[in-house]
Amino acid sequence: MTGGDLDWDGIARSFAMQAKACAKDNASPTSAAILNGCAGALAGAHPFKQILAGWHDHRPMAAVPLRVLGALHRLALDGAAPGLAALMPSAGGTANPERAWAAAEPAIAAHAPFIAAYLTRAPQTNEVGRSAMLLGGFLEIAATARLPLRLLEIGASAGLNLCWDRYRVRSDVFSWGDPAAPLALATEWHGPAPPLNAAVAVAAREACDRDPLDVTNPDDVRRMESYVWCDQLDRLRRLRTAVAIARQTPFSLDRADAGDWLARKLADPAPGAATVVFHSVMWQYMDAATQARIAGLIGAAGARATPAAPIAWLAMEPSDLKSYPTVTLTMWPGGDRRTLGTVHFHGAWARWGAGGGAVWNA
Repeated sequence: MTGGDLDWDGIARSFAMQAKACAKDNASPTSAAILNGCAGALAGAHPFKQILAGWHDHRPMAAVPLRVLGALHRLALDGAAPGLAALMPSAGGTANPERAWAAAEPAIAAHAPFIAAYLTRAPQTNEVGRSAMLLGGFLEIAATARLPLRLLEIGASAGLNLCWDRYRVRSDVFSWGDPAAPLALATEWHGPAPPLNAAVAVAAREACDRDPLDVTNPDDVRRMESYVWCDQLDRLRRLRTAVAIARQTPFSLDRADAGDWLARKLADPAPGAATVVFHSVMWQYMDAATQARIAGLIGAAGARATPAAPIAWLAMEPSDLKSYPTVTLTMWPGGDRRTLGTVHFHGAWARWGAGGGAVWNA
């Protein structure tokens, strides 16, 4: 598809919609201002359009605005765009949203090849706050199976959420985890607490990603940091703490297609453990055929499950761009699927138990 064939109005709307998400609750006004500037640039013959014209996937769920935002943040963090870094708190600057686009525009012009290359890789936030949202599901599995957990994460990025049991979760409703844990995840919890007395033991931590990041590689860690919104210093600090914990936690992370990888991992039962396939905010990056294949593999493994070798599928995924993620759990034997709650993308809050979903731009 050529640049002339693209739906530039639709692409501009996707930038404006992501800007709205960044602005909501004052989450990242600097990021919002940059994205709104990008949306405006697409209305005319702006050089920014040449960068986007070279990228083939402009589906809303491909998160192109987050890819662009990550590239610009990376330039600031690396010191390659000092004018932009001066307005980004994460890079040591002082936030000034009114001037953010004026600083971003020359950075886009000066670093077009770099930004174009950044578009080719899906956002790798590896948001560790999602561990607090998945915790309730893991506790439900542990309470039901009463077995150690064999963790299989797909789309794991660097594997930070494989270490969920090494973090402490705090809320007004409950606290869980080691009080001395180096990382405490604070969240607003609405609804009943999960089964906090469930005995948790992790027997194995395994994961795959088509483009995995290595927590021991500084360049990969910087890529993760680039996808944290520049005004959110707390998120950046907890990411860096989680990286330090992951470096001390044994796990395997394979470069592999999720379908091929699960076909191998689920081929044989694993008696004495509850096998847990889980993922968070990655489903949207796969095509429909891959999604169907993965669902079929998990369902087939579930059909073979026994009480001594149960299977669980735990997911934290949005149904569309306008909705917050829901946490769903399916367990076999049985195969009953439950919606456990609606949660914030970055772990700020959870609405647990019965109740409707939430729409972020309502």
